[in-house]
Amino acid sequence: MKKKTLILTALFLTLFSSALAIDKPKSLNHLEAVISTSGTVKVIGGEMKSLEINSTIPQPTETQKVNYFNNTIKASDGDTISHIKRDNPEEPFNYTIITGINNSRQKITSIPNSYSLPSYFAKYLESTEKIQSDDPEIKQFAKKITKNATTDFEKLALLASWNHKNVDYDMSMIGQKKDASWVLENQKGVCVEHTVLFMAMARSLGYPTRYVSGMVFGSKGWLSHAWAEVYIGKWIGFDPTWLEAGGIDATHMIFSRSTTSDVSSRVSARTTGGKIDWTRPNLGEKLTANEVKEISSSYIDGFSPSSFEVTSETLGFGEKAVIYLEMEPEEYQVMDLQLVPCSGKVEPLKVEDPVKSAVLAPEEKNVVAWTVKANENLEEKTIYSCPVQLYSSFLDTKGTDVKVKKNPTTEVGAWARKSEISPGENQTIYVDTTGISQGAEVGIVTEKSVKEKEAEGKQVSFEIKPEKLGLHEVHAFTSEGGARKVSYYVGGGNITINSVNTSKQILPGQEFGVTISVENTDSAEQVRLEVAAGTQRKIEKFVLEGERTLKFSFNATEDVNSVTTVLSTKYKEITYSLPVKKYIEPELIVKEKKKVSEKKALLEFEYKGNPVSPVMYVNEKKVLLAGHEKIEINLQEGTNEIKILWTDDHGKDYSKTFYIDSTPEKKQKASIINQIWPLAIAIGFLLFIGMLYLTYLVTKAFSS
Repeated sequence: MKKKTLILTALFLTLFSSALAIDKPKSLNHLEAVISTSGTVKVIGGEMKSLEINSTIPQPTETQKVNYFNNTIKASDGDTISHIKRDNPEEPFNYTIITGINNSRQKITSIPNSYSLPSYFAKYLESTEKIQSDDPEIKQFAKKITKNATTDFEKLALLASWNHKNVDYDMSMIGQKKDASWVLENQKGVCVEHTVLFMAMARSLGYPTRYVSGMVFGSKGWLSHAWAEVYIGKWIGFDPTWLEAGGIDATHMIFSRSTTSDVSSRVSARTTGGKIDWTRPNLGEKLTANEVKEISSSYIDGFSPSSFEVTSETLGFGEKAVIYLEMEPEEYQVMDLQLVPCSGKVEPLKVEDPVKSAVLAPEEKNVVAWTVKANENLEEKTIYSCPVQLYSSFLDTKGTDVKVKKNPTTEVGAWARKSEISPGENQTIYVDTTGISQGAEVGIVTEKSVKEKEAEGKQVSFEIKPEKLGLHEVHAFTSEGGARKVSYYVGGGNITINSVNTSKQILPGQEFGVTISVENTDSAEQVRLEVAAGTQRKIEKFVLEGERTLKFSFNATEDVNSVTTVLSTKYKEITYSLPVKKYIEPELIVKEKKKVSEKKALLEFEYKGNPVSPVMYVNEKKVLLAGHEKIEINLQEGTNEIKILWTDDHGKDYSKTFYIDSTPEKKQKASIINQIWPLAIAIGFLLFIGMLYLTYLVTKAFSS
């Protein structure tokens, strides 16, 4: 207790000390801070008899450690919340909630190749009022954005990148909380709108997502904020508003995780009347300076790319060159990049499409290229020196100088061997070297590599093997200046799902197996296989060469009506859906038992489920039932026993027994009389005894 008091005293002292400056929030690796949330509750036109305040507060997570200095409870969704409860509280009631936080940047260096989604993950896939993942337009957009992506992370990063680029951040929409369909149509909003649209798109593609609310440090200081987490073998953060994916900076403080965007603190009070007035910081606007006090912080070291080069350092008027960046990152992330040329009264150089984002994965080489063009309208006698700077939240600032002067210009001729190739096929890029000095450097820049050769003869060729379907662009260049883009298309695919098999019937609550045969008739290739049964999902990633058979197990829950298999590569996606037949306990229902004579009866049956080998015994005489819905049976005089036996597909035995009376009518009447007369004699005797006793009582009464 003494230790906690000392810590609390230190925290209070921190609240009144000066805050640390956070100048590069996206690069913040570690943050230690104290969060102080204050508010006032009063009743206008009445009195408070009791008061209860439940407030969202920072949550303990894998990267976020917290110390609570107020009473807390567990909410129904599992979050820890601050809980204040008072009887006959003073008015106005002022409160302060203090939390110490030690937060680290999320860093993702690996993603599982195989994982399962248990049935309770269904809540993270549901379409809701605000997150309409079942909206056909949202699903269509999501598929279009990710059609050429090769991994789960890349698909999600592309969704976040598209969202960041196309949805305008509009501060006038704070508090409006529009739904995903509205955001897609109007393409504006704040963090809430960015997040619900991203979540709807991700869920429409089958990725479980959850809504994260909390705080972040932005250009206006500490702000309330929302972002998302997606499960692809582990929960990974995606912030489409700030364009962070995988690597989520340490200013992202998590207050709540939920399936929807409906997250809020609540106050309730028992009063004598009137209206509750609850005053607290307006989340969404700039928070007051004393709400967050930073104690210590540290930044990640700037990532140093393997190279940042310009293909020609001197350009003639109107001539082009390529500036490229080569990277081999250590973690999964989306990197924002901006190439900025010199500026002033005269702009000697312009950059085509200066702002780009790169989706990065560990140990994978990535190349980002820009085309720059020298101004055509410059002073002929002037040599211009133009510094070009590359800016990014995660990179050390890089720069290069390009000189522009009146020089003979080089027009680069380049073309592809084929305008369209098949998956796995090599492409050849040719560069015309006519007019280029022999021995000068000639090269190409692709998404994954930079290749260079010395000019020789009339043309130089480069062999490349693209890794994705769709449109590809290659930048061709020479060291003497000049650049040209070459485009080609990759289409097709050589993978197939040969078969998907499961049990003829699945037993409710029991485990059932699914066997899948897949085949690749081309060269070995990385594939992703997703198998879904209801809300359960299993994902496997492997190299497929030739034919392969895989087996999976699922639980036969109520929502399992089919098994859906999706096999995808960087080039192609195939979907196969197999309906499953649920086990229905077999039953033979006797709908009607009708005597057609004293010696015959007509039985009508109804079959439920799949009774196997049904057989009937009439007075121990065997009668086959298979295929019969109506059957006439012979009866013996008297009581006839009918017994029906059957089994199910799993060998379980069932039986049913009933009786039909076939006694002739005259004998039945005689039988009834024979049964009734002893009872009648007994009743008459009892009545006689009763009368004698009654006579005795009357005589005795008169004599007295």
